[in-house]
Amino acid sequence: AGGLFPEQASALAAAAIKGDREAADRCDAVFAGPWDLFRVHGSLRLLYAAENMLRLTETSPPKPLLGPDEGLTVSLRKALPL
Repeated sequence: AGGLFPEQASALAAAAIKGDREAADRCDAVFAGPWDLFRVHGSLRLLYAAENMLRLTETSPPKPLLGPDEGLTVSLRKALPL
C-alpha cells in the first residue's frame, strides 16, 4: 500500500521510527479497512483493483486470479484512504 499511498505510508513510518505510538496508531488506522479486505480476499488482486481505481494502470491480475466482484469493489473503494 505504500506505493499507492506514499504520503500516508511515510507518515506511518516516520511515527514508528520516532517511537510515537499514538501517531503510528492513528496513521495505521488509515489502512485498517484495506488491510482487513486484503486478509480476507487476498492482497494481490485487490491491489490491481486499487491501482485501476486510482488510474495508475488499466491492468488485470495474472490468470488464474480474478479481479474483485462488484460488491467487493465497492467495499474496496470505501476502504481506500482517498
